[in-house]
Amino acid sequence: MTDTNHINYFEFDADNPTLNQLILFTRVHNHRFNDIDLTVLAEYEKITRESWSKGRYYLYGQLQVLPDTPITRQILDDAKSLHLQRVHEYGEPYSSVEAASIRESEQFYHRLIEIIERYRFIYNDVMYNPVNGIEYLRAKERFERSQGKV
Repeated sequence: MTDTNHINYFEFDADNPTLNQLILFTRVHNHRFNDIDLTVLAEYEKITRESWSKGRYYLYGQLQVLPDTPITRQILDDAKSLHLQRVHEYGEPYSSVEAASIRESEQFYHRLIEIIERYRFIYNDVMYNPVNGIEYLRAKERFERSQGKV
């Protein structure tokens, strides 16, 4: 198991991590994400540092989100709906640069979902693994205390 001393897992939401939490979690558990492209996290983080972004990143290239906002299913759906609405409003891309930007936004969105899905799996493993999961060990200790074994 990876050293878990750098994260307070109890501050993390099992289903709805924030961008900042995903960045920290993927750094600590990098070896468990080595088959997934994590560049979307770095790009979103970079955007939040730009003065014009006012500390926000643009989910699916459209929806402004603060890096400490939980990424809920509703936010993901809203970003996708806003993207589709803009595609309908503006029609086909005007240039190849615009087409590339749209394609990149779509790829980032899908990669982020993939990262969140992996995060959920790993988070649950860290918390509830029956060998060394944090919550498992806490429950085991409570049980052993109640049985007078500790």
